[in-house]
Amino acid sequence: MSFYKSCKYFALAIAIFSGNTHGVTFDLRLLSNRFIELSIERKDSEAANSGVRSERDRAKDVEISIPDFKLRFDQGDYSQIAIETKPFGGQPKIRQRWVWELLDPLPEGVRVEALINSSFGDQYYALNFKPDAITGSIQVNQAGYTPDQLKIGWAGNWTGRRGTPINTPVFKLYSLATGKSVFTGALSVPIVDDQWSGNYLYKADFTAFRTPGRYQLVIDGLGRSQPFSIGKDVYDAVAHKTFKTFLHHRDINSLTAPYVQPGYERLNGAIPAPLNAVYHPAVPVSIFANNEVAGEYHPVTGGWYDAGDFGQYVVNAAPVWHYFSTALDFAPSLIERDDFGIPESGNGIPDMLDELAWGYAWARSMQDSDGAVYSRVVSECWDDSLPQDIDKARLIYEKTTHATASFAALSAIHGRLISTIDPAESQRAIDAAIQAWQHLIKSPRWPEEGSVYKNPPGTCAGEYQDSSSLDNQLWAAAELYRTTGEAQFRDYYELNQPGIHHDVQAMPTFGRSEMAAAWAYLKTDDPSKKSKIISDLRLKFDIGGRDREKYSLNNPMDAIVHPNAMWVGWGTLAQSTRHTFPLLQAYTLTGRQELYDLAFRTPDFQLGANPLSLSFITGIGTNYPKKPLSLLQRHTGNAEPLYGLPINGPTAELRNTLEAYRQVNGQYDPIDRFNGSNYGEDYLYPVMRRYVDSEYLPIMQEPTLTEYAYTFTAYAVLNELAQGRSKLQ
Repeated sequence: MSFYKSCKYFALAIAIFSGNTHGVTFDLRLLSNRFIELSIERKDSEAANSGVRSERDRAKDVEISIPDFKLRFDQGDYSQIAIETKPFGGQPKIRQRWVWELLDPLPEGVRVEALINSSFGDQYYALNFKPDAITGSIQVNQAGYTPDQLKIGWAGNWTGRRGTPINTPVFKLYSLATGKSVFTGALSVPIVDDQWSGNYLYKADFTAFRTPGRYQLVIDGLGRSQPFSIGKDVYDAVAHKTFKTFLHHRDINSLTAPYVQPGYERLNGAIPAPLNAVYHPAVPVSIFANNEVAGEYHPVTGGWYDAGDFGQYVVNAAPVWHYFSTALDFAPSLIERDDFGIPESGNGIPDMLDELAWGYAWARSMQDSDGAVYSRVVSECWDDSLPQDIDKARLIYEKTTHATASFAALSAIHGRLISTIDPAESQRAIDAAIQAWQHLIKSPRWPEEGSVYKNPPGTCAGEYQDSSSLDNQLWAAAELYRTTGEAQFRDYYELNQPGIHHDVQAMPTFGRSEMAAAWAYLKTDDPSKKSKIISDLRLKFDIGGRDREKYSLNNPMDAIVHPNAMWVGWGTLAQSTRHTFPLLQAYTLTGRQELYDLAFRTPDFQLGANPLSLSFITGIGTNYPKKPLSLLQRHTGNAEPLYGLPINGPTAELRNTLEAYRQVNGQYDPIDRFNGSNYGEDYLYPVMRRYVDSEYLPIMQEPTLTEYAYTFTAYAVLNELAQGRSKLQ
């Protein structure tokens, strides 16, 4: 220590006690000029494979002394989380974290020399508090903000047991072009130890600043935020990248530059045609059998891979058409966009319709001659290769009521959208939708109402279980009504709509179609519609908008999320633009400006204004997940993920259904307590931080086609509205 003192440096001595001697990395950093963080990443030999927390007293693992500086507490605050999992057993990798608070802040420019003594050998570090360094203690939307809307950033961090207070009461906005401060504002009075984030939570509101450019938020004693933009076009690049997810997930022979992300080119990259596909033995003995023969070849081409692997499902592809159609309702100028950078760009046909044509060719090949629709084409068990390397025949599975109704809806939408571009193909699509509808109304439901589809023995592909197809049939009727104007479809909708529960807080997915049906009915221009149903549906959209507004107002970080924290999962928090369309729908029906303004705030949490300072869309911003569940990434060996993927993000609870889930559950420290409320206080490891960037965690890491669709269309619409190319009526 005397050597350090003689150099007028401050020395930090740390002793670490651990029995693990392999695969250990250390990281020592300053969270601010008052808080010092040590993190150790290593395999957890104590809890390997068990998912059960072993007894340990981590508070005694680290001792620290700092000459000339006093600590508020002798022991550092401790926390722990898994950071890497193994799918079939093995040792999960964990991050152990200690944070100490200094009674007095480190002066700017003072160098701290750190010595870590441990069984791994001596580790030396030199730390300086650099006021210009980027810090995760300031969180912003890393894409940026439009000039005319609210601009909110956040500040604060978590020690593992409490939040980190900030001494300075103000923040500044610095221009990256000039290096000068252009705006100063007051931080809000903090929320102390917010149960959702763990932070002392401060809000930085710079809505009044409107000048386009590139900026960072700066807070004395913390540092700088990630850079971001202010401008009318801040979501243009986001729309482009999220749209490209469809291109990258096409079942297509050739994907080459300049259309694809470098490293993800595919030559002869489609599933081999002779293997795509044959009938599963369950098909000829199913309720809707139509002389199929087990193992008989039925060609299937085109379409999009559903998620991280290469299965294709009618029910989860169908919502794509709803979101594209609704986007064109909100922003008709999108029909002029022929510049998203896909191979068809520049052909005079809107890129959105070109992409739908690719998907529709596959969907149409899933319809049988009797009008019924096969539910899916998948490998018998999960793929684990590139698509061109699949070496076993893919299987076509049974026709279902759910799939047939979903196809009728998407085919009706498709015919409507292309009616002026290709009238002949439009009519074929409408005819296919009507044929599917005729099968629906003359056939029994299968699976029966109240029961769910289950895989045949030996199959381990996705089931997309849904206990009711009534909402899907309602959607089919509404879309056929909007497309054809025929009374039979109006009458079916008006007769059956009152008996369907409408979940106003849900957005349309494979399992919830009633709000998509309601929108189609309201958008149908027909004076014969029943006024009572119109007013009832308008009220439902209004309630849905108000519920989202209430959730945002009641959440410390303005997140639109149910107050019961146990519902956080499968993207309900991180995929915040799932709320963009319901808010815009409510706005168009009520005219309440608050809903429109909130719609423009939906990107914030998703793009980095969250406690992890992480953009949950890959390739957007400067800090984003690197390990989504994607076979395209795994088997090409790319370090960079496919860009544009809307990651599912934090999850409150992982069911112990997978080994990787058990590994995560067994590592959270502080250990959760459960008293039955689950409104945040039960999760001592804060819910907004319960995220692990590991490809073996589907709940956190595997978005699907529906998520691709509502994410892309949200940013596409917000971009058109912000740039003034469209205006909501």
